[in-house]
Amino acid sequence: MKSHITPYILAGGQSRRMGQDKRWLEWNDRKLIDIAIDLAQEATGLSPILVGDTFEDSTYRGCKIIPDTAPQKGPLGGLVAALRDCQSEWLLALPVDMPRLGAVDLHALISPGNEFPGYKPAVPPLRDACNHSDAIVFSLDERISPLPMIVQVKTLPVWEKMLTQGELSLQTGLAQLIVQKMEYSHHKERLRNINTPNDLK
Repeated sequence: MKSHITPYILAGGQSRRMGQDKRWLEWNDRKLIDIAIDLAQEATGLSPILVGDTFEDSTYRGCKIIPDTAPQKGPLGGLVAALRDCQSEWLLALPVDMPRLGAVDLHALISPGNEFPGYKPAVPPLRDACNHSDAIVFSLDERISPLPMIVQVKTLPVWEKMLTQGELSLQTGLAQLIVQKMEYSHHKERLRNINTPNDLK
């Protein structure tokens, strides 16, 4: 599946709760955006495409940058932009604010037919997930975690309709798709976002 997937980082960065652009905040002396880029490269072997506005240049660390479809619309605006840009069958949507994630976590999503310690399919069988699903996400205590997400480009109309209607919840979009869930049974803190200054401590 890895050869049919393109990694995108949803790097809009704006956060009311944080009060500043999250992309440039540091976690263990490294910028969040740099952590996300390195993670995407390690997991896929490809340079990710960055989705966001207010970058000073057209590239960052050699990564292409595309603008949000609808600024100030949260992850959905970035996801729609990524799906419109993507040339592969599948897309990896990675948030910029999950610095605890590791490459093994993304490998579990990208290669759902393999066995990974600490992960189990919430809805078996998982081996043919890439053939029978629209999206693959983690499930945390039986609740879907929408990002990171592996999603088929053909689902674009669903997300575009939501954006037009002002329905910005990724959970709502996933509810309209055939979703394969991987139960995340260890190190649950890895799926925590950095949303407030206290989260950086």
